[in-house]
Amino acid sequence: MKKILLLIMLTAKIICFGQSAANTKSSSVKNSEPTAVFEENKGQMKDQHWQPRQDVLYYGQSEGMNYYIRTTGMSYQLSRIESWKEEDNKLRPGKEKRKVPNEIGTYRV
Repeated sequence: MKKILLLIMLTAKIICFGQSAANTKSSSVKNSEPTAVFEENKGQMKDQHWQPRQDVLYYGQSEGMNYYIRTTGMSYQLSRIESWKEEDNKLRPGKEKRKVPNEIGTYRV
């Protein structure tokens, strides 16, 4: 149990450090300190076959990355837009087309 708690605290620190570095680069005005939020899995996590994932203890999300603390370690799921497509702007018909994601890639570590 102590090892899991230490792993959670270390991971939260790493994620917060990465977010604060990204916020510093993207914004000249520093907002409040970023925080990593871990939610306890109480049966809401499911696999691709809609079966409960009881090995996931905690999970969270941060800017395109999902993270999972499991009974056997930690897993990450990263997403990125692989290709874009143009579609009519439904809010402003007859105006310029807008780019929307066509294909999103998911990578698990």
